[in-house]
Amino acid sequence: MRWRDVTELNASAGGALVSGTADVSRFFGALLGGRLLGEMKRTVRADPDRTWPGARYGLGLMSTPPRCGGEWYGHGGHLYGWSAFAVVGPDGRRAAVMFDENTATEAAAKDELELLQTALCGEES
Repeated sequence: MRWRDVTELNASAGGALVSGTADVSRFFGALLGGRLLGEMKRTVRADPDRTWPGARYGLGLMSTPPRCGGEWYGHGGHLYGWSAFAVVGPDGRRAAVMFDENTATEAAAKDELELLQTALCGEES
């Protein structure tokens, strides 16, 4: 791997927010739990299957049905070798935030989604 100095990089929206997992989790919980924008959940419906089967994307948010029912909502992105994903569960009370290296394979991306589902729904029985 070759390191690249990106301290002078303007990542625009991809790097405009500096935060930690606890703050991101709290923000998404408030946003999607209706404490910031009550209409948010009802306005996400757009572009079915755009990201993966069953997923919808609109207004910068993704929604998809987890195995435990309902829908989770969230947002993710990638920048220079790293990816981030934050999701909130169907009841708005449980959130998960994941930071890791960019996924290089479809199998790795599926593993990330499974990890988020386990965080929101618990282990598969």
